[in-house]
Amino acid sequence: MGIIQAKHKSEQELRMEEEIKMVFNFTDTEVTKIIASFKKLDKDGSGTVTTLELFELPYFKHNPFKTRIAKLFDKDLSGSLNIKEFAEVYSVFSVRASREQKLRFAYKVNGTMIQRCEV
Repeated sequence: MGIIQAKHKSEQELRMEEEIKMVFNFTDTEVTKIIASFKKLDKDGSGTVTTLELFELPYFKHNPFKTRIAKLFDKDLSGSLNIKEFAEVYSVFSVRASREQKLRFAYKVNGTMIQRCEV
């Protein structure tokens, strides 16, 4: 089934999927789900997801930090996320994200600098 799907994808789409897999350590299945979620949220087909569209995801709907979180992932400060920025959101919330990644993200959301104390 993957081969048949691959024939319908452009070379650019295939490269993007491969890059997302490598950079964020996702499986083929996870990449497929991320892209499907992205396309579902990208209602206008612009190739980006606005913060309002992003807030439709279950873990953003009632999150009091959702605006701050969206700004952290919006690397180019465009007010919307491209597919790479969107995939990064998933990588932080992934079960495979390391504890350190999650803690660093939590500190960024709370605006606290990470300080190491030697005991």
